[in-house]
Amino acid sequence: MVRLSEAGTLIMSNYDFVIHDTRYSTPVPRQVVITGEETIEIIAMRVLAESRHHRGVEVFQFGARLIGVGSVAKPLRMPTRLDALNASLSARTEADPKNA
Repeated sequence: MVRLSEAGTLIMSNYDFVIHDTRYSTPVPRQVVITGEETIEIIAMRVLAESRHHRGVEVFQFGARLIGVGSVAKPLRMPTRLDALNASLSARTEADPKNA
């Protein structure tokens, strides 16, 4: 299935993939154009599975890192007490701007 805009034109997205491969001392860049329903996560996982030498794949668009899979995936971080305190202070400030 192909994605079309409201005007009926094909939607294409350009991404820069950076592949971490054990055969090379520096990551390997690859430009990818996606035209369709597949998500960047699916394609990144497919690129990771292309070779047993691929350890991780990072996906960038316009210089911003979007995702990483494999060895470059960011681990989930457990919330800390500081996170809870900041959320609490933020909620108080929103409820009563005079306390800011």
